[in-house]
Amino acid sequence: MVPEIAELAVYYPIFVTDSSLRHNPTIEFEAAGHGVMDRLSYFFLGYPVSQAADITFYKAHRVPVGSEQAPHVELARKFVRRFNAMHAPVLVEPEVLLCPSLIGLDGKTKMNESLGHCIYLRESVDMVDKKVTRMYTDPKRTRRRIPGRSKETPYLFTTMH
Repeated sequence: MVPEIAELAVYYPIFVTDSSLRHNPTIEFEAAGHGVMDRLSYFFLGYPVSQAADITFYKAHRVPVGSEQAPHVELARKFVRRFNAMHAPVLVEPEVLLCPSLIGLDGKTKMNESLGHCIYLRESVDMVDKKVTRMYTDPKRTRRRIPGRSKETPYLFTTMH
């Protein structure tokens, strides 16, 4: 709903090559996961460009992201440096603020909507409860009768229901 963000997203691609977008580790991982590495559209490749527009429009100084999103913020930093060199220095170069990722509902990968394991805000309480009680919580707790390690573990949830 903010036209200036869309304008930045149209302007930024002049600063980046197709090749550099294809070699973004996040894009490579997502494309491989969907089996589309050989036929990537700009919609897919352009996501980090759109994200950079969101970040820089709001003049974010620090952007909290997981390690998989750090390359997107680095791309935003590159855009800001090039934009400010060509024009007046008006955009803020954001810093990455690395945050831990939540383990996904499958217990193996990060919480990720495109992989189908996430909790939606619009879900019913019953559905959220069903998902949370089945979440992977503790590598030492392989059966329900085995107690968790609540004082030792850094996991978000320490018991299974």
